[in-house]
Amino acid sequence: MLRSFIIPTLGSRALDTSALEGRLSALEAAADANFQSLGDSINALSMRIEELAQQWALEFEQYKAYHESMQSILANLTYLADDLRRDKYNFPRVVDRLLESIDSKCPAQSYAAPVKSSLLGVERSWQLCVKSENDRVDNMVKWEASAPDCERLFFGMTSLDNTSTTVLDIGANIGLCSSLYAAYGFTVTSVEPNGRNADLLEASVSLNDFVSHVEVLRAAVSSRLGEATLFEPDGNTGGTRVIEVTSNTSSMTGRLLTARTVTLADILSKQLHENIFMKLDCEGCEYEVLASIEGILASGKVPRIMLEFAPSLLIQHSPLEAPMMLLELMHRTGFTLFKLPFARERAEVQPSVFDRNDFGKVIAMATKLSMIDILVVHEDHRSAFR
Repeated sequence: MLRSFIIPTLGSRALDTSALEGRLSALEAAADANFQSLGDSINALSMRIEELAQQWALEFEQYKAYHESMQSILANLTYLADDLRRDKYNFPRVVDRLLESIDSKCPAQSYAAPVKSSLLGVERSWQLCVKSENDRVDNMVKWEASAPDCERLFFGMTSLDNTSTTVLDIGANIGLCSSLYAAYGFTVTSVEPNGRNADLLEASVSLNDFVSHVEVLRAAVSSRLGEATLFEPDGNTGGTRVIEVTSNTSSMTGRLLTARTVTLADILSKQLHENIFMKLDCEGCEYEVLASIEGILASGKVPRIMLEFAPSLLIQHSPLEAPMMLLELMHRTGFTLFKLPFARERAEVQPSVFDRNDFGKVIAMATKLSMIDILVVHEDHRSAFR
């Protein structure tokens, strides 16, 4: 087209028309090529837009399906919440099986559950091997992923000194408290007579690289060395306790175990740190084992003890007066006694001090509730309770 316009117009001039025609032909060819390239680009862009539109449509359908599935999951979680309110220690079996199948870090029929704490404002997190079956303590870990009961050993403290303090975890179960104390850098001696629990505890110690912090003793604490028969209730390995085998034992729902026994005096003699904190939960043996170290208690070497106070269990191991005798022992050896609030109460609810005049009321309350937790702090260390 350019050639048909320009050549005639310039024909009267002395020009090399053949050269000009060649140049014009080249320009036409270049223009055609550019138009073709532009057309190809437009076509490619149109195809890409169409592809993206199809992809977006597919993703939108996938999002709709995801949203619908999430609605179903939320509905199921609502049902689970209802189940939890009916039985707070129940955990979905299908979830247990799923988590067990994809976990290779814990022993057979268990898996690693996440746990976290913000003790005194310091954040820590770790994993704990829990049973993939319904068990009271394990289920609490699965649901709550925290250790509020264990944290109460430090009620009233404003700082943690892990360089001069050892923590004894008597009745360690699967190691929830032991792992908490190790996570905050304490040296821990864990005493647990139930073999399955001890297996999980040792696995958790290894899993979290707490080996240099935690020593596990597979034993039951007692006032004398030897061997003991223990009863493990169905669904609650945390309730494992020393018993005397009688004709009624066969009617109990659970299983019998045996374990070697160790004494608190022997354990304490091997501790190198100046102070020893103790978490004591031995299902009724509390008076027996503490009475066996009365002199050590009076010395203040164990300035802080958190213990489970269950009158019905105490009198199975000791005289009927054991609940009162235990409180009197603590008072006599220089301890101030605090009734601890339930671990899940509001943060502003604080431990309440009680003295000898209140012992009867405290025993009555613990009997009515089955048990309460008590913290005792030696008078030489009361300044730490602020």
